[in-house]
Amino acid sequence: MERYVLIDIHDDDHRIDEGGASRAMAIRRYVLGNIKGIKRLYLPKSKLRILKHFAYLLFAGNKTLIYIYPEVGFDIFQKDKKRKLITDIWFRLIKGKKLIFDIADIKYEQAKDLEIYRYDHDRMRDVEKEFFALPADFIFASSSMREYAVSHFGIPLERTDVCINGGNKVTGTSPLPFEKKEGEKLFVYSGTLNKGRSIEKMIGNFPEDPDKKLILMGPEGEWTRDILKDNMIYLGALPEEEAHNIVSGCDVGLIPYDNERLYYNLAYPTKLSFYLTAGIPVLSTPVSEFNKINEISDIGWGGVLDSWSEIISSLDGSSIAAKKERAKQISDQFLWDNILKQNRFIVNEEDRKSTRLNSSHD
Repeated sequence: MERYVLIDIHDDDHRIDEGGASRAMAIRRYVLGNIKGIKRLYLPKSKLRILKHFAYLLFAGNKTLIYIYPEVGFDIFQKDKKRKLITDIWFRLIKGKKLIFDIADIKYEQAKDLEIYRYDHDRMRDVEKEFFALPADFIFASSSMREYAVSHFGIPLERTDVCINGGNKVTGTSPLPFEKKEGEKLFVYSGTLNKGRSIEKMIGNFPEDPDKKLILMGPEGEWTRDILKDNMIYLGALPEEEAHNIVSGCDVGLIPYDNERLYYNLAYPTKLSFYLTAGIPVLSTPVSEFNKINEISDIGWGGVLDSWSEIISSLDGSSIAAKKERAKQISDQFLWDNILKQNRFIVNEEDRKSTRLNSSHD
C-alpha cells in the first residue's frame, strides 16, 4: 500500500545536461527505485496539469507528499491574478497534509543576491515566507542553507535535514578532445558560463603557463572565445555523462564563486561533488560549504580569485598528485545513492545504515 507520493513534473526521457536538473532527477530516480510504498503522480505539461494535481490533493488521505521545490506543478512565484489564485488554492489544499520538500535553493535569496529579475522580488519574499511556515519536513542541499532557514524562518530544527548535492560514477573514459602535452596539468571548469559568474575573473587570474591548461565546458560560453589565452580551450556544452568522463581525465576542478555574496555561501556547489566523483581535487574560492568539506576531507585548495594565479603557479605535480589520490579515496562518499540513503525523512529507518554520511552536516 502506498505511503509516499512523489509529485513529479519530469517525463521519463528528460535529458540532464551538466549543471542542469541533476539534483531533481537524482532524487526522483532514487525515491522511485528505493522507497517502499511510493506512488508517482506525474503532471505532464497540459492544461489539465493543475486540475489533476489539485484533484489528487483533495483525496490524498494520510499519504506523505514529496515535492522537489520549487517544482510544485505550476509556477509558484508568478504575480498575475490567476497564478496568485492558483498558489493560494495550493497552500490551502496542502495545509494539514504530511509534506516533505527537497530544497535545492532558497529562491528569493538567490534572486535578490544574484540580481535575477525573472519575478517580482517582493512577491517571491512573501511566497517564501508562507512556504517555510508550512508544518513540513525540509531537506536542504547544504548545512549553511539549513542553518539560515532555521534561523531566518523559525523552522524547528527537527523538521530539517541535509542532503548535499551528489554526483554519479564515471561511466567510462572519453578520449580528451584535444592534445595533452607530457607533464601538462589540466584545470577544468564545468558548468554554466554566462557572464556575471566570475568567469571573466577566473580566466584573467589563470596564469599563462604553457604547462598548465584551462578547460572550459558548459552552456552559454561562446563569448569566452574572445578572451581565452593560448593555454585555454572552450569545449562547448556537453551532456553530463560525457562532461564527467572528460573531467576524470583532468587534474584540478575549479569553483570560482563570489565568496562575498550570501547566496554562494548558502548553496552547496554541485561542481564540488561533480569533480570529486570524477576523482580530481578542487581549487575553490573560500565559500562556506567548500571550506567545511575541505577542512574535513582535505580535497583541495581555497583562496580568493585574486590569489588564484599565485596558487595555480605554485602547484606542482607532486602536490596535485597527493590531493588527487585523496579525492579518489573518498569519491564514493559523494555519490548520489550514498548521500540520499542517509536521509531520515524519505528512507525507512530499517533501510538506513547506522552511521550517517557526512555527519558534520547535521
